[in-house]
Amino acid sequence: MARRFLLMFVIGFTLVTMTLAADPAAFPPGKTFTFKSKGASLGQVLDEVSKQTGVVVDRTKSEAERTLRLECDKLPFWDALERIAKEADHRVGFADTGRKLQLIGGGEIVYRETPISVDRVFRVAAKKVQAVADLEGDQTYVEVVLSLCWEPGIAVFLVDEPGRSVTVKDNVDQDVRVVDEGGGRVSAFGNTVDLTLRLAGVPRSAKSLKSLEGKIGVIGAAKMLAFAFEKPIAGKESRAESQEGVTVKLRTDFKDGGDLWTARVEFEYPEGGPQLESYESAAWLADNQAWLATADGKKKLECNGGFEVAAQSERRAVVIYRFTDEPGTKLGKPDDWTFHIRTPSRLITTDVKFRLENIPLP
Repeated sequence: MARRFLLMFVIGFTLVTMTLAADPAAFPPGKTFTFKSKGASLGQVLDEVSKQTGVVVDRTKSEAERTLRLECDKLPFWDALERIAKEADHRVGFADTGRKLQLIGGGEIVYRETPISVDRVFRVAAKKVQAVADLEGDQTYVEVVLSLCWEPGIAVFLVDEPGRSVTVKDNVDQDVRVVDEGGGRVSAFGNTVDLTLRLAGVPRSAKSLKSLEGKIGVIGAAKMLAFAFEKPIAGKESRAESQEGVTVKLRTDFKDGGDLWTARVEFEYPEGGPQLESYESAAWLADNQAWLATADGKKKLECNGGFEVAAQSERRAVVIYRFTDEPGTKLGKPDDWTFHIRTPSRLITTDVKFRLENIPLP
């Protein structure tokens, strides 16, 4: 009897372990950065950031030769970048619709400390505070704009409006009421999104918000998956590849000598993901990319003929991608190309917890 019980326990434990191991869908804890120097240039520091984290920080608007005294010991990525910006007297910014992470400095641009909070791969910062007088509605209120960012390589598609999940206190520890709590989701793109909180009853005597604390619900993916189909010759049957439960099926009309090629791509995602409203179901396609590249990597052709979504649900989509000749680049033969597609891994959800302190009031 004891042996039978022990055997059942071992089998049950093994099944649970296998289930946990087979379900890796979670946002990662976040990258860290370690560096110590009394005389490194900003350019050298950013090179080391790229080497350790894989994140490229654009420096076209920075003073890359500026010398820094810097000490970071396994510092979370966002905290490390903020420390680098402070030591370089630069600011953290984004370009290219939020896709390009930058350090900006020089001239009249100097470092400005703002309240920030880091949770794993996410960063929440107080971006703007303004007093608003609504003459038509005969009311006054304070708007706080929060900037939610996430590390490059992470994909975020939908973000909850945070009004229902936030508590606020002024500098004398009195509660401040959040109005317009919302309840919907906003679409996200790139690596940052702005969210607005509206506060009522803030005393005129209040100099700052002592604390603004809460959570923000996020739907996204822990990473982007890359699929490649060699020699995408026209055919009636779809070719399929799967990674981490995500399946991509490709069917093309690519033929020798054609000047317009069409690729039909079907995406299938596993069950068990977050529930989406019908109008939200297209959000996870926002970061998808398709392109052609030669085997030697010398030629690349983006999806230059446009695309259209032929079908869409929360777990499945069909997208039509088109390619055409460009000056200096002919489509030629399908045998010479590989079709590449980039799409999110399994969709997941999480709450980003944050606490911001000492936010100055206007």
